[in-house]
Formats: sequence, structure tokens, C-alpha cells
Amino acid sequence: MRSEKAWSSVSSASFWKVCSCLVLMLAWCNSVHAQATTGSIVGRVTDASEGVVPDADVAAKNEATGVVYRGKANASGDFALAYLPPGQYTVTVTKTGFDAATIKAVEIAIDQKQLLNFHLKIGAVNEVMVITALPTMLQTQSMETGEVINTQDILDLPLVNRNFLDFTLLTAGVVSANTAINSFGISVNGQRGYANSIMIDGIEATTNRTQDITVQPGVDSVQEFKIITSAYSAEYGRAAGGVVSVQTKSGTNNFHGDAYEFFRPNFTAARPFAFGGKEPPSSIKRHDYGGTLGGPIRKNKSFFFVSFERTKVENAFTEMDATPPLQMI
Repeated sequence: MRSEKAWSSVSSASFWKVCSCLVLMLAWCNSVHAQATTGSIVGRVTDASEGVVPDADVAAKNEATGVVYRGKANASGDFALAYLPPGQYTVTVTKTGFDAATIKAVEIAIDQKQLLNFHLKIGAVNEVMVITALPTMLQTQSMETGEVINTQDILDLPLVNRNFLDFTLLTAGVVSANTAINSFGISVNGQRGYANSIMIDGIEATTNRTQDITVQPGVDSVQEFKIITSAYSAEYGRAAGGVVSVQTKSGTNNFHGDAYEFFRPNFTAARPFAFGGKEPPSSIKRHDYGGTLGGPIRKNKSFFFVSFERTKVENAFTEMDATPPLQMI
């Protein structure tokens, strides 16, 4: 009986310890961001005489979700706002004794480091100076080279097989590679086809031997992706070739979605080439259909986004080289 009571007390204590650990893990996970797919804003705050303004408050508001990311300038007037999801931002700098300064429509792409410098004028905080000049899109804060394929390009450019990763071939230094052991067959700067790394929302999504993609998001669920070809930072140091970093869509303060079907009929396909004979017309019929839906769970706080896509292919093939010789029949 005593041993049973002792076991119960130990079990109860262990139970509460496990619950405490889970709560701490959940709280920690809420503060973790996918560094590989987020951008950042850096800059310096100065006054009219080019003197630095320390301890200025900096806030970047995501125009789609309403989420505000805050920071503060240091003693040298420098500030940095990290872990910003791709999108448009309104950046505001405030300091007691100065007019507030705001830059609107700041576009942050995947893995972008945007430089913004603010010049404050002496005045009241309730007066806001709106800066209309847009920041430069030239990447000056990093030595890495690559290309960003945004949402509009993904949706507008033609895709035969509805595979958005085909757009990686639009980047300088990227060519098709042997796909005998890898369905994602590209060569970056002469490296082998299995020397690449693919990341989805900051998580590695490649197999452990051939570096093939383990899961492929639907085309309409991809916000944008970036292929980095050289001089990338240590956070991407898992492959000798290129790095493909994919950012999927998320919900916003407004409900949005779509439903689609892409049909590829046989009469749009060219007749296959054949040696010494005439191939029949193609019989391919390909259907890609699905939809997406996103919106707010709690405005300016939490959001949801779901996506579904299915592919149905009907085709026939002629394999003359697989026909056994007559003497073997």
C-alpha cells in the first residue's frame, strides 16, 4: 500500500513536470521564426544635422496581416528588424522631440535585407512626415547571388506539368541535370544534380542521399521562392550546389481563395517522333484541379491557410523496344 502511494505521488509529480515542459516548449516555439524565408530591415536614424538619434522606436507593420514588428535604435542610431515574413510593410520611426517619419509600401522579399535610413526633423511626435521615395530593391547588405520568383510570376508564367520548381531554370547559372536518381534535376554552377538543398518555410525538405524534394506544395499555395546560387551564409551550408528556399502563403485579415482546374487535352499535344514508322496521335489527358482558402482566425493575431491540389493523367505509350523477338515467341 505504501509503495502504491509512493508510485502515485511520483507519477503525479512527473505528470506536472511533463506538462510544464510542454508549456515551455510551446511558448518557445511561438517565438521561433523561419530565418531562411524571412527578411529584415536595417538602417540608421539621424537628425537634420546628420547627428545620430539613439533610442528611437522603430515599427514595421505588415499591411496584409496588421502584425507589427518593433525594434529600437542603439546608441549609434542603428536599428535592425529581423524575421519579417515576405510582404509589404509600413515602417515608422518615432522619438520624443522629433516628428515621426514613415515609409510606406516597403516590399520585403524572401531572404531580403533591406536598407532604410531615416532623417528626423525636430517637432512634435503627433506630426508624421511621410516619405514617398521608395527604398531601393538592390541587395546591398549581402554578397549572395540568386533570383526571387514572386507570386505573380508563378501564377502567370506557363507550366506544362504544374511544377513551380521548373522556374529555377530562369536563374543565371542553373541548367537541367541528369534526373536518373533525382526528380528535381538541376545543376547550379556546374555542380551535380543531387548537390542542392531545398527548404520549405525554413525547414529542410530534401532526402538524405539524393537531395530530392520530399514534399511539393501546390502551385497556388506558394507565395514566392528564391534560388541562391553562390556566396550564401552559413545557415544554408548543407549542400555544395544551390539552395531553393520556398515560402508558402498564409492567411491575412481578409478572406481570400480560389478554385481551379487546368485541362491539357490530347489535341494540343504534338505527335511523337518515331524512326521508321508513324506514331499515332497522343492520347494524353491531364487534369489538375484544386483550390485554396485563407483568412483570419483572430484579426491582427492569427491566421489560417489551406490548399488542395490533385492531378489525374490518362496516357498511352508505345514501347517498340520492349517487344520480344519473334524467335522467342
